[in-house]
Amino acid sequence: MSNVSLLLGSESAEPPTDYEPSTAWLAGNYSVPIFWLSMFGTEDLTSWSCTLDPDDTYTTVVGRREHCIERSSERLAQWADRWPVLAAPAALWLEFLRVQADPIVAIWTEDISDMSGDEEFAADLRRWLGGLDDVGSTGLRAALAQSYLQVDPDDAAVLRVADGASIGLVVAGAAWAAAAPWSDG
Repeated sequence: MSNVSLLLGSESAEPPTDYEPSTAWLAGNYSVPIFWLSMFGTEDLTSWSCTLDPDDTYTTVVGRREHCIERSSERLAQWADRWPVLAAPAALWLEFLRVQADPIVAIWTEDISDMSGDEEFAADLRRWLGGLDDVGSTGLRAALAQSYLQVDPDDAAVLRVADGASIGLVVAGAAWAAAAPWSDG
């Protein structure tokens, strides 16, 4: 798989040593799913060494699982109030996070960062994270758009999924090591 992002759980905040770590919880294709972003803020941005070229780095986010769950829960409640289509996948998402044992959560973005160039990706990631708490912000709309979602231009209370994709796969990612509760696989 290429141009993938991976949601990781770990005992430490150190970068993985394997390319496309097989222990990842979930995968996002050509995007960082909005529910993953919901767990982090700009203060969680960090640089990790690349697995293919240890002299190079990429921008990612890392946080403590309990704090990530709390932040995600608060944001998802706000978003589900505005866009009810998110309520059901949000409940599954939070349950998925609660049963994970690893104390650290991170997003492996080496592929996506390489695809767009780390400086551009880092700026996008900062903008997405900076806008998540303001439902009218361009940062949140950009985060939704890169997750294949858009706010209906005629009715801001309607959130549309691009190309008829499954809302669960778009907002929370696809199964990687084992099937996620919202996944078909």
